[in-house]
Amino acid sequence: KVQDWVLDRNNAARVAFTMDMKTGMARFMYRGSDTGPFKPLREWDEQLKDVVMPVGFAPDNKSMYVASNIGRDTMAFFRFDPETNTLGELIYGDDRYDVYTLPLLGDRGGGSIIFSGSEEDPGKILGVSYTAGLPKTVWLDEEAKRTQATLDAALPAGNVNTWNPRQRRTLVRSYSSTDPGRFFIFDRDKRTLEDTGISLARWIDPKQMRPMEYVTWSAPDGRRIGGYLTLPASYAPGKPVPLILHPHGGPWARDSWGFNREVQFMANRGFAVLQPNFRGSIGYGTAHLKASYKQWGDSMIDDMIAGVEWAVKEGYADKNRLAVYGASYGGYATLMSLVKRPDLFKWGVNYVGVSDMIVHQDTQPAQRFGDFGARLAKIINGDQKTDREMFERTSPARHVSKIQAPVFHAYGGEDVNVDIENGRVIRAAFDRAGKTQEWMFVADEAHGYRLDKNVFEYYKRFDAFMKKYTPRAN
Repeated sequence: KVQDWVLDRNNAARVAFTMDMKTGMARFMYRGSDTGPFKPLREWDEQLKDVVMPVGFAPDNKSMYVASNIGRDTMAFFRFDPETNTLGELIYGDDRYDVYTLPLLGDRGGGSIIFSGSEEDPGKILGVSYTAGLPKTVWLDEEAKRTQATLDAALPAGNVNTWNPRQRRTLVRSYSSTDPGRFFIFDRDKRTLEDTGISLARWIDPKQMRPMEYVTWSAPDGRRIGGYLTLPASYAPGKPVPLILHPHGGPWARDSWGFNREVQFMANRGFAVLQPNFRGSIGYGTAHLKASYKQWGDSMIDDMIAGVEWAVKEGYADKNRLAVYGASYGGYATLMSLVKRPDLFKWGVNYVGVSDMIVHQDTQPAQRFGDFGARLAKIINGDQKTDREMFERTSPARHVSKIQAPVFHAYGGEDVNVDIENGRVIRAAFDRAGKTQEWMFVADEAHGYRLDKNVFEYYKRFDAFMKKYTPRAN
């Protein structure tokens, strides 16, 4: 199936990126003209060896730009000759981070190449932008570097300031982890910066928000894990605060630096928030992604717990006031963390989380009926027939007796990603084991609540729950 098209300079579809979920094969398809047949240039499977992702056509309408991990672990930008199927000059790469998304599930995108767009030299590459630990733009053009330095000096320190180098008079977005973003107009010739008065969330006072910092720690097997730590206003060196481990969903996604309403909500209540980009998180190279295969409840969880232990050791977190909260895979990680380390956490919030690996395989439409379940899901998630012991060992609902902390579960009746059967199973397991739990179910909501009345109720109950079960400081 075609996942995406790449148009040439005449807006003709001459490249297709295809993905066959049944076989796990992805292909870079190309044709030399807008009427010729497509032929495969490159292909790869879930092992992600020698990936070549089409990005765009060069101004000559013949050569291309691609992203590839050939000869390296991370995806980098290269020049490419589709007629000879030859990878050319390296444009830019980062040895730690992907500049373009590895297409495990057919994704295409991520970073971008920035061109001049001028009539004199439209194909001149000015720079590249991508997500590292923080959003990053690397300017290869000296004038663009100077303009960026001017904007960075004029706007609040620490803000990310994005603009259009193809325009002499350009809109600037300035944002940070405490400010969703404000807009300015910069005249590059007059060297003037005008505040438009437009803000993405004018009701947010950045001074009352808490900054997010990029941090790293080591997993038990030595793998370097990155993530984000937000500290509440009550934190001071030598005075550790309660901490919430907050794993993202996916799991083949990632957390990124920027304004996050949930994180600010938790920090406002006096909690530090740790968001781990555990193995399987995208953006950290091929090995980091592949290290997650069949590791839902094993090393992926170990990566997260190592982050909590790091935060305690560094003096950020009070070891007696730790909690865990996540949604989707993050909900699963919440439950599994409580199973693996019942001594560590005082409470957990499981929001639309997978609770049983067998139930998930049997009820998720993408696995039960879709091509994803035919092969790829069994390789990266596992399969109840060939991995029965792993599925039973890493299904939190089958180990509720080990959980010591109270848990707030929240589910939607129309969820087709994590079926409500996961909620029924975990609720029943808590009841049988006599464990403390709270329950929220909305029949006409799906994978996360969207209606205001339900969103407000959920966070109101979340707020009360964490206040109730977080111990007072000694």
